[in-house]
Amino acid sequence: MGAPAKNTNGLKQQLNTRQLEALRRMVEEGHSGKRVRTDMNIHLTLWEKWRGDGMFVPMYEQMLKDHEQAVRDTLRAGAQAAATTLLNLQADTAVKESVRLMAANSVLDRTGYKQAERIQVQTQPFATREEMVAALRAIPADVLAEALAAADKD
Repeated sequence: MGAPAKNTNGLKQQLNTRQLEALRRMVEEGHSGKRVRTDMNIHLTLWEKWRGDGMFVPMYEQMLKDHEQAVRDTLRAGAQAAATTLLNLQADTAVKESVRLMAANSVLDRTGYKQAERIQVQTQPFATREEMVAALRAIPADVLAEALAAADKD
């Protein structure tokens, strides 16, 4: 586990309701400091005073950390249902094939399987008979014999 959570109750008690509302808007609503200042009619001088008081910024950081943890916890709680939905979609033959494929890919992706990489192979004909013979000599004799035997059957 990480470092223990800071005790922010003391900071909350020292901040006024206007400061706490400004912090809430930044953390929960994702507003910038500038927007919060404008929306709440907070003068820049007062804002800078809050930022420099040693309480406002640490409280913001802790509230942001707590909010992000709450979001992660909420997502984690819904992960099992989402996984079940994906598995059900993937298995349901009444669902469009493209949807089933996307569901299957999502399941594989989230379980650590990587999508197959495409490899392009470019062939180039031999310029001379000698090049071809040299390349064939590099192939083990048993492999070459098996390939020739298979070609004769075709």
